[in-house]
Amino acid sequence: MATTRSAHTVWEGNLLEGNGVVTFDSSGAIGEQPVTWASRAQEANGKTSPRS
Repeated sequence: MATTRSAHTVWEGNLLEGNGVVTFDSSGAIGEQPVTWASRAQEANGKTSPRS
């Protein structure tokens, strides 16, 4: 049986200068995590990143 995981992001501002909060729907342990475009595409700087 496959496991399904989901999350959602609330974003404020434009893509390059804005920021948001990622909420992982299936895990209360992780909670909310801050995210910016730079943290996703360039340097994580302690935020969520696919490069981490």
